[in-house]
Amino acid sequence: MGQTPEDLAKMAKIERILDDGRGEEAFRTAKSWTDAQFESLPVADAIVGNLQLWLGALYLRAGRFQEAQQWTQRSLDHRLQHHKKGDLQIGDAHLQMAKVHLEAGEVEPAEAQLAMADARYKAAGEAGKATRLIVLAQRAGLCLMQGRLSEAERRYDTILRFQAAMLGDQHPDLAQTLNNLGGTYLAQGNASKARGAYEQALQLQTAALGADAPALATTATNLGVMYDQNADYDQAERYLLQAYAIRSKALQLHDPLLLVSLDNLVSFYLKREAYPKAEAILDAARQQREQRLGADQPAVAEIMDRFATLSMARNQAALAEHYWLKALQIRENSLGPQNEAVAATLYNLGKLENILGKHDQARIHLNWASDIYEYQTIGNEAQVTAILSELFMCDFMQGKLDAAEENLNLMYTIKTEVYGPRHPETLGVMEEQVKFYKNVGWDSKAEATEARMLQAKTGK
Repeated sequence: MGQTPEDLAKMAKIERILDDGRGEEAFRTAKSWTDAQFESLPVADAIVGNLQLWLGALYLRAGRFQEAQQWTQRSLDHRLQHHKKGDLQIGDAHLQMAKVHLEAGEVEPAEAQLAMADARYKAAGEAGKATRLIVLAQRAGLCLMQGRLSEAERRYDTILRFQAAMLGDQHPDLAQTLNNLGGTYLAQGNASKARGAYEQALQLQTAALGADAPALATTATNLGVMYDQNADYDQAERYLLQAYAIRSKALQLHDPLLLVSLDNLVSFYLKREAYPKAEAILDAARQQREQRLGADQPAVAEIMDRFATLSMARNQAALAEHYWLKALQIRENSLGPQNEAVAATLYNLGKLENILGKHDQARIHLNWASDIYEYQTIGNEAQVTAILSELFMCDFMQGKLDAAEENLNLMYTIKTEVYGPRHPETLGVMEEQVKFYKNVGWDSKAEATEARMLQAKTGK
C-alpha cells in the first residue's frame, strides 16, 4: 500500500482491536492516527488514498456501511484526481466500493462498480489478470443471484476459458468455476448438466489433490444438494456424508466448515423426518467433542444448539429449551457472560420462550442479550434489531403498547443510522410500525408513518 512497516503494524494493531470487540476504541485510535497522517502528507500523496481506502475497509468490517461508503468514495476520488494512470489502484477502489454495496444489499450500484473495476483491470493488462478473475466471478455471481441465468452461464463459461488458458485445463482451481457453473445449471432446472459440471470438478480435484483433500468437500456438498433437489435421496446422503467425512478427517473440531457440513447433513435428515439418523450423528459429534476437548467447551455447546433444533422439529419445545439452557451454561462458564456467543444463545432462548408464552422469562434473556451487544456496539446491527423484534413481541403480547412502540422506534433508529432512511431494511421497519399502529388503533401515528415512508421512497 506504500506505507512503512511501522504504519502497517499500526493498522494491523487497530484491526486486532476491532476484532477483539473493542470497536469504539478501534475507531477512535484510527481517527486520531489517520488525522495526523493526513495533516503531515502532501494532498496528492498516494498514501492519502491508501489510508482512505483502509478506513473504508475498517468501517465495512464493522458493518458501518455509510461510513465505509464515504471513505471508499474519498479514496476513489483521490485516485481519479491525482493518479489517473494507476488503473490497478483505481480498480481496487471500485472493487471495494462494490463490496460495500453488496454487503449493504445494494445490488445495482455494486454491479456498476464491478463493471468499472473490470475495465480498470482489463486496461492494466497482464498485471490485472488475477484480480480481474475475481471481478468476473463476482459479476457472474450477481447475475446468478438476480436470476439472470443465461448471462451467468455465459460469464462462467468465459471465466472457465480464461482460467484454462492461464493455468491449463487440468488445474484444480478450475473446480470452483465448475461448481459455480453447476449451480447455474441447477437454477435453470438442468440437473444433467449440473451433475456433469460437479463431477468434472470432483475429478479434477481428486486427480490433483487426492480423494481426502478438504477442497473436495464443497463439490461433494453441491452434488448432495443437487441429488436432494432431484429426489435421489440415497445419492444425496452419500455425498453429504462424504463431505462431512472429509472435513471430519482434515479439520479441527472447532472449524466452522466442519459445522457447516454437519448442519447440511442434519438438515437433510430433518427434511426427510429421519430423526433417529440426525440424533445419531449429533450424538456421535457430541461424544467426540466431549472426549477430545472436554464437556464444558464451546464446541460442545454448538452441538447442544443442533439438538435443540432437532427437538423443535420433533415438536419437543421443552426439550429444546433444555438444550439451549445447557448451551448457555457452557458458553457463560467458558467464554464469560459478555460474549457474543452467549448473546446468540440468549436470543434463541428468548425467541423460544415467546413461542411458549413465557414472556417474562423471555424478556430477561433478551434484555441480557441486548446488554451484551450494547457493550459491543460495533457491527451488531442485525443481532440487536432481531432482539428488539422479540422484545417488541414480549411487550405486545402482554399489552405493554408504549414499550412495544419504543422497541420498534429503536429498530428504526438503528436501521437509519446503519443503512440510511431510504434503504429497504429501514423501510421494512417502517412497514412494521404502520402494521402495529393500525393493529392497536393508533390511526394518526399510522398515517404519519405512512407519509414519512412515502417521502423516503420518493425523496419528496
